[in-house]
Amino acid sequence: MTKITRVVYDLEQFKNFHSCAYLDLVTKKTGYFIIHDDINDIKKYVEFLEGLTTMVGFNNLNFDYQLIHYILENKDYFLNLKAQEITRILYDFTQNEVINTKYPPYSIYQCLINQIDLYRIHHFNNKARSTGLKKLEVNMRMEKVEDLPFKHYSLIKKEDIPKIIEYNLHDVKATYLFLIKSKSEIELRKSLSKLYNLNLINDSGVKIGEKILLKEVSSKLKVPAQELKERALKNSNKTINVKEILIP
Repeated sequence: MTKITRVVYDLEQFKNFHSCAYLDLVTKKTGYFIIHDDINDIKKYVEFLEGLTTMVGFNNLNFDYQLIHYILENKDYFLNLKAQEITRILYDFTQNEVINTKYPPYSIYQCLINQIDLYRIHHFNNKARSTGLKKLEVNMRMEKVEDLPFKHYSLIKKEDIPKIIEYNLHDVKATYLFLIKSKSEIELRKSLSKLYNLNLINDSGVKIGEKILLKEVSSKLKVPAQELKERALKNSNKTINVKEILIP
């Protein structure tokens, strides 16, 4: 069996249910893991995650990856719990530490598994450009676009699971289609990251320009980049009279 190392993925988290659906970027085959009542895939799930090198998602850095990191960081604890206990802990973590906080608990620059976030690459985390996966599915002319008929606090029944997994896999396939359309953007970021020795893979075009400019100025002035950023923040409230800097 070919070892899976690079996947497109998506998570679903409810009060008593957790699932991870994925698409293998080499074989294009799909799969999933479930944690719910008498179904507990946690051991296979952790082994799967530990074998990965790259995970591609949509808004995954702020949500999906936070859960992945939490599971891996506490794997020894989770491996000894029952499914009901795991889903309760993951749900509480999602609500208290991920969704209802300004910044995610785990740094997006210190991922245990390399992440590619298409949401960030296309600058959809900017309020003026914010776009959800469902809107992209419409724009990509997918045959089926739907939302799950369950709220995050719903208690999922065994008969609900096939519907959730179908939805979970559908979002994975939509993300994969968007990944194909984003190939040139990703290749550009990979080449620039290598050229400037910076991590630019999940940055928007504007952010890439800022990082490269900061590095070049830092190098020329022989001043650490962090110090330059602090100076800029300190002077951010000052005004400049444009008339005084224009050449006649």
